[in-house]
Amino acid sequence: MAVPASDEAAKWSNLAPGAQVSVSSSRDPQSNDGVIDRRVQRGEIYRYWTSAADKVAGQWVQLAFPVQVRRATVRLYNPRSGDKANVSVQVRRATVRLLDANGAELASKQVGALDVAGTDVAFGDIAGVRSVRVEIDEVSGTFYGLKVASIAEIEVIARG
Repeated sequence: MAVPASDEAAKWSNLAPGAQVSVSSSRDPQSNDGVIDRRVQRGEIYRYWTSAADKVAGQWVQLAFPVQVRRATVRLYNPRSGDKANVSVQVRRATVRLLDANGAELASKQVGALDVAGTDVAFGDIAGVRSVRVEIDEVSGTFYGLKVASIAEIEVIARG
């Protein structure tokens, strides 16, 4: 891991691995935690979260934290192409929602096409966040020949 460039940057870290993952549907429930395993660039593609077959519209992933966090940036990774899964999935549009302990929305932002190297969705320093929900608004392509929604990794750069 690289050393943060400044004292301010050192206050923030990827807290996603400590979150509880819930999803709208799943092709393989054992792979749901793939969205927080920190192996996006070097892990096996089949471990990425993918929705159930033919479940594309309205699919989502939610990360719930055991305590309130202060949020700075959510980083979303598009699945890598190819591999045994013959992946061609491209998330073209997504919505990120920050929710409080009661599920009320604190903030939301929409983002366009995701990059395999990560796409940042910056919110600034918002207090009281207990969950981050990523909704797939538009997706194309397949995974093992199945039409699915997918996200390779979600990072939540925040502090407790």
